[in-house]
Amino acid sequence: MPSLALALHAARQPAQKDRAPVLGDRTNLTKDAMQPPSPPMLNPLDAYYLLNPSGDLEGTQARFEARFGAYKSWEGVVGAPPPAQELARALEGRQLFVYMGHGGGEQYLAPSRLRQLRCRAGAMLMGCSSGRLWTRPEEPSLVGGGLLAYMVAGCPGTVANLWDVTDKDIDRFAEACLDVWMDGRGRRGGTAAVAREARSACRLKHLNGLAPVCYGLPMRVEGRVRE
Repeated sequence: MPSLALALHAARQPAQKDRAPVLGDRTNLTKDAMQPPSPPMLNPLDAYYLLNPSGDLEGTQARFEARFGAYKSWEGVVGAPPPAQELARALEGRQLFVYMGHGGGEQYLAPSRLRQLRCRAGAMLMGCSSGRLWTRPEEPSLVGGGLLAYMVAGCPGTVANLWDVTDKDIDRFAEACLDVWMDGRGRRGGTAAVAREARSACRLKHLNGLAPVCYGLPMRVEGRVRE
């Protein structure tokens, strides 16, 4: 049976307040048709990472470099900016993008270029305010933010920060997420459930711990994986 999803948010265009014509002849739906679809599955071993690309987050690099390198199927760049084309290929070809740097990585792949991609990877953007959206008082219906480029490109979902965070605490959050994903426990819940559990790893649980939020579709980890 054909289905229709309506996604309404602050960026929507003004619309008439009437019914959608495609639903005009639908008076009821079967119980089966009302069941939610299965969420996308995420294989955490099919990942690309950017770790400290600006070179000034030495503590973060020291914490994750050996761990990321131990996952033999992962690819990425440490301590240096990535080639833009390499990052674009990773977003289109990999299932997970892990970003441990400043902001949301827009300084390494311009949002205008990112929006043109067919993004396959779910994104974990651990930079300050990587998930913050903004509006202008004169145009309240216009929403901006680097995160939107990922969504326009088709990114199935992201975990990103609403405000500025401290590096050590957000490193603890990211580490807790990876612990769940890499031993398969994330299969029992979506990324939102994993993020909720990982908040407790932060020292400042109600400041840094509440900064990460999930955008997009609920995703699940695929199977039990441990390298």
